[in-house]
Formats: sequence, structure tokens, C-alpha cells
Amino acid sequence: MLPDLVPVFQSRAVQLDAEAAFPARNIADLAAMGALTAAFPPSHGGQGAGTTPEGAGPLLQTLRRIGQGHLATGRLYEGHVNAVKLVATYGTPAQLDRLASDARQGHLFGLWVTDGEHPLRLAGNRLQGGKAICSGAGHLTRALVTAESEAGGTVLAYVTFDDTPRAQPARIRLQGMR
Repeated sequence: MLPDLVPVFQSRAVQLDAEAAFPARNIADLAAMGALTAAFPPSHGGQGAGTTPEGAGPLLQTLRRIGQGHLATGRLYEGHVNAVKLVATYGTPAQLDRLASDARQGHLFGLWVTDGEHPLRLAGNRLQGGKAICSGAGHLTRALVTAESEAGGTVLAYVTFDDTPRAQPARIRLQGMR
């Protein structure tokens, strides 16, 4: 139960922030309690937290509790919920099915929208260019990314990375949210 995780997250927060480490155990705890699927509409096995009007209050309480335990974990969870909401709102049922299946397997989603030095472009079925750092970079295995299309507009792509988390480059030392 989420209230029980608040003191657990708090006990890990100092070390996570000191090491600027990814809160992998916190995310695993959220996955184990079903929080990664809670944002999905009931039609896709969720509770509608953030994707239905009735789910707004429960999502607020969930984010408040996670943030009370460890704000950086809350930020990552908010990105996960935002990705689910975007696909639930603008995606196809098949796309939402795919996301729900990935969430049931414990995948954490993120949004990767900030352009880097060479903006990301979709050329055919291939992404070229780059993005700036995002919350969870190097650890997310699923992300929604914005890219310029060949037709000149912006597209939203669902990118899957291999399931092996990657360490952040040594030159980047992101700080936790204290």
C-alpha cells in the first residue's frame, strides 16, 4: 500500500540524492503495488488515475504521497502517467494495448521532448538526431519522443530501448529534488 512506502522512500532519499542515483528500488516498489498500471483506463486494466475524470483525485493523492517520500520518484512517476494519458487521449486502442502490456511487465515510461543540438527527425521509419537529457534517461526502457516529420510537422513516437538500464554519461551529474 502506498502510505507504507512513504517512510521507505524517505529512508532511501538521502543516499539517492547524495549519489544522484536513479531510484530503481522505488520504481520496482511502485510496479509491485500496481501503480504503473493505475493510470490506464479501466478498459485496459487500470484505475483511470489521470485518464478519467474519476481518477483525478486518486492521482493527486498518489503523486502527493510519492513526492512526500521522494520527490524525484514522484517526478518520474508523473512522466509515466503523462505518457499514458497522451496515448490514451490521442493514440489508437492498439497503441494503448501495447503500452498497457509493457506497463504490466514493469516498464516505466517517460517523455523525451526537449531537443538537443541536432533535433530529432523521423526519416522513413528511422529516428535521426538527438534529444537533450530527460528525467529517467539511461534508465527508461520506453519513451514518447517528439520528432520532426519529413512532411514538416511534429510526430510523437513510442520508442523502446533494450531492457538493460544504461548508466548516465559520467559528464552529466543530475541532482535529485530535495
